[in-house]
Amino acid sequence: MERNLGVFENYFAVRASLDFYGVVVMWIEYDIPIRDQELISKAVHCMVRDHAPLRATINLHPPDNVKPTVRILDPQEFDVNDYIKYEMKDKLDMVSILNEMHSSKLDPSGILWRIVVVNEKLIAIMFDHTFMDGDSGAMALQYIDKYINNPTEPPLSVDMTMKPLEDLIRINGPLMYNIKEIWNDWMSSGRKSMFEDYAVTSNDEQRWYILHIDKERVVELLQKCRSNGATLTTLFHTILVNALSITYNLDSKYLIECAIPVNLRRKMSSEYSQVMGSFISAYTAHTPATTKFDWKMCKDLKHKLTDATGKDSIAYKVGLLYFMSNKLEKWMSDKIGKRRSTDTEITNVGAKKFQTDGTYTVIDSGFSQGRGVLNPGMALSCIGVAGGSVNITFCYTSSIVKGDEMAEKFLSKFQQILNEI
Repeated sequence: MERNLGVFENYFAVRASLDFYGVVVMWIEYDIPIRDQELISKAVHCMVRDHAPLRATINLHPPDNVKPTVRILDPQEFDVNDYIKYEMKDKLDMVSILNEMHSSKLDPSGILWRIVVVNEKLIAIMFDHTFMDGDSGAMALQYIDKYINNPTEPPLSVDMTMKPLEDLIRINGPLMYNIKEIWNDWMSSGRKSMFEDYAVTSNDEQRWYILHIDKERVVELLQKCRSNGATLTTLFHTILVNALSITYNLDSKYLIECAIPVNLRRKMSSEYSQVMGSFISAYTAHTPATTKFDWKMCKDLKHKLTDATGKDSIAYKVGLLYFMSNKLEKWMSDKIGKRRSTDTEITNVGAKKFQTDGTYTVIDSGFSQGRGVLNPGMALSCIGVAGGSVNITFCYTSSIVKGDEMAEKFLSKFQQILNEI
């Protein structure tokens, strides 16, 4: 099967080709060792058979000005063992592991993912964003976990057509809505960010920090969110605003711009709820800087997110990329050296369910996004185990956030505010 790249697929493919976006990493940790490597290999084999994005390759620059295409390989066309790496590290230093994995490159004309068995308890997947979003990565780990605990080859039941996003939702919103959003984008383009301008940086400037929130504390935070009409995403956003305002001494007139990716599967037919793909849009929150924590801010953002992720907003985002499809390379390249538009990003893929009645139990999970020239200055990636802990992975580039000392001050303040709630 071969077709043109969809608008979101094309966007992420171009970003990766310009070295403007790194791989995404997600991982799970088990309570006891898995010593049967063949079990993992069979799990990956069945997963690849069932999910077309894992067999997708890109032709980004075809001849004769033909649009970039995606080709879906047959499961028999490659050996899944070529895409599983066994490292078996004795000492688990997750930050060092992230540094190593995010520095890796995936061949854009080849298969755009790898399974990394870090040790007998920890399994990770690294993938390019073109055909998979954060929920897709979580689906892959859930699939592997299900097979490991129930090692029988399941019947094929997943959609195989791999339709692009624009075939699944409409791309033209009301005229007045588009005018309003174009105006908002234009107004924010001239603002001065607290962080440095867009610039190409070296890999050794990339930093990660993992904030672990244990099960008992997650329960407390969820209860407080529910009683205050908020969610964990809006809570983390409010803490982020407070910590940045204090760290960078921001005036109350400064609007902190934060991108919040939104899973579009909820807007699609139910059959796509468990289908891998690049099915995301984003809401951009503009929040006045403030040093005071306020639950009302959390609640208000929840309502704004609900309102702004309706059909009109989605249509605008997809329509914009559709319009820009032939101009993406120049548009991205021209940003270098110019003011940064988005300060931060919060990506929360939620609490994921894993097997609870098998031999192996997932006790922790993590999610990280790597360096990207066009990425926000400070990115937060969140994931949790249903009924268990949550991890927030902070990713930043030292020179962009004005040095490691400032970043460490921000991280300390974020954790302090969280602890005081």
